[in-house]
Amino acid sequence: MMFSATMSSKTKDICRMYMKNPKEIFIDQEKNLTLFGLKQFYVRLEEDQKIKKLIQLLDDLDFNQVIIFVKTQEYAKKLNEIIRDTGFPSAACYSSM
Repeated sequence: MMFSATMSSKTKDICRMYMKNPKEIFIDQEKNLTLFGLKQFYVRLEEDQKIKKLIQLLDDLDFNQVIIFVKTQEYAKKLNEIIRDTGFPSAACYSSM
């Protein structure tokens, strides 16, 4: 899966080369189709700071659900264990399940 609010034509062409049956979904600019209360966060960090900052955000923010995208299946498993060890309910989902 790929998610982006903006993507150049060149990037789209490259992405299509690696995807099976790609689909594009466009949201009507005139309608507000985002979920009420949806918040997105982007924080630029060094690799060794990421998990600490994530746990801090989970502690500090009021939320019902969180989706965290990571690069690899192994990292998803590792992060799931860390999040569970800190007391948050967590589940990892990846392609080979």
